[in-house]
Amino acid sequence: MKKASSEISHKRPTRESSRVGLRRCAPWVEHLDSGRCKGFIGLWINGELLAPIDQHFATGQTWLSIYEVDNFFVDGYGSLNGRGSSAWSIKTFNRPISMKLNKINHARITGITSYNSKCFHFGVHGCSDVMFDHIRVMAPEDSPNTDGIHISKSSGINIVHSRFETGDDCISLGPGSKFINITDIQCGPGHGVSIGSLGKYPNEEDVSEVIVRDSTFVGTNNGVRIKTWSSSLPSFVTNIAFLNLEMKDVKSPIVIDKKYCLDCNRDKMSNSRVKIRDVRYENIRGTSATQVAVNWNAAKFYHAKA
Repeated sequence: MKKASSEISHKRPTRESSRVGLRRCAPWVEHLDSGRCKGFIGLWINGELLAPIDQHFATGQTWLSIYEVDNFFVDGYGSLNGRGSSAWSIKTFNRPISMKLNKINHARITGITSYNSKCFHFGVHGCSDVMFDHIRVMAPEDSPNTDGIHISKSSGINIVHSRFETGDDCISLGPGSKFINITDIQCGPGHGVSIGSLGKYPNEEDVSEVIVRDSTFVGTNNGVRIKTWSSSLPSFVTNIAFLNLEMKDVKSPIVIDKKYCLDCNRDKMSNSRVKIRDVRYENIRGTSATQVAVNWNAAKFYHAKA
């Protein structure tokens, strides 16, 4: 796919010029780079897109990258096949994201399926006013780092009426996630909906105004989780609401982890300096697959209302 800048009008394009159609194919890297296009660009997917499996594409790149575009949409009944099994055995966090939205204002992703991503299925960074509606995400339960949607430094993100079956977080919210609405999703298998991990790097932006509601978690490792690194730098997580959620055989339905770490002795770790305030849990029901349904391991550091 060529760069889109030569095709863009600052007025609303015609029905034909605003659509890029892709059917079954195996592209290398698809990149829409507009230099801040303010027209309307639509990507219609009515077949199956196959990600590269070349060893040079196993790390360090994004498969489908959309950068600095306003008024963007993806629609259709097709799918993105990340062919992740070619890369999952590589021990790195730097595997390709299937589709990354970077500095996008006003976008809608509707109807498509993403499966077997090498890393995240969708990445949202530096965006505002983005809607994911009736999407489906699928990857094996043991596939590493295959988050359904990862959000960072973005606001006004809505994820509704969607289903996630993956090997990591169904949805993860990184630093700078604000005004996030997650409504009517089904999550499982996977690691639930996670805020974090937070506090690992200097100058991280706060996370605030997040609502997760009217959703179901089935057989997940976690339900709703907030996780912050031990020995972290200060930041805030504020105004979080988890409402009307059903848990079905979830190992840890409710978690706030202030000593998040990888391959470490948690007993020797100090609590995180990320301050968590104004967290509300309301009408969370169902069954836990373990004896501990609620794990607040640092309750004195935040104000939570259940």
